[in-house]
Amino acid sequence: MMIAHERFDEQATTPAPADAPAAPPYTATLAAIDDDEQFCDELLDWVRATRQLMPNPTPLEDAAVITRLCALPDHRFTPTLIALAKPDGLSLDILFDERLLPRLARMRRGHLRGTFLPYARQLAGFVEKDFLQALRDAQAAANAHLAATGSPVVATMSAITRQPITWLWYPYIALGKLALI
Repeated sequence: MMIAHERFDEQATTPAPADAPAAPPYTATLAAIDDDEQFCDELLDWVRATRQLMPNPTPLEDAAVITRLCALPDHRFTPTLIALAKPDGLSLDILFDERLLPRLARMRRGHLRGTFLPYARQLAGFVEKDFLQALRDAQAAANAHLAATGSPVVATMSAITRQPITWLWYPYIALGKLALI
């Protein structure tokens, strides 16, 4: 991993000669890595290296890197995102990034509750209630988009709020509901 840090430092501090062709940004190289494990390791090394070089780093501004990160399977995405959310990474703001929330909303519920949240709770300053509210908002936005395009929307019973029923004729005809006579 030390090679990666030297490469980052060398790119950041060595000026390119005027007649040399412009090298592609490291984000393009990073997004092109096919191996998931290598991509995760390189991304974390790159974020930590650029964080030391800039007072207000924005290392995940490249759409290709975000797309590659969101394409990771859950078992790679979770530890990478948790590592990015640590203080030596990008801090907790990465968990609330509007580009990553839809990916978190698509995460399997068992993985979210059983793996992601227990690790996220260990992060200093993580407020589960705020995170789950942001996640619910992202899920609602995704469902609204699906409903608007005519796709069927599946809702879990936990997402449906209970409402009292006013009966016109108990228990046969509910007021304001559809009834067959």
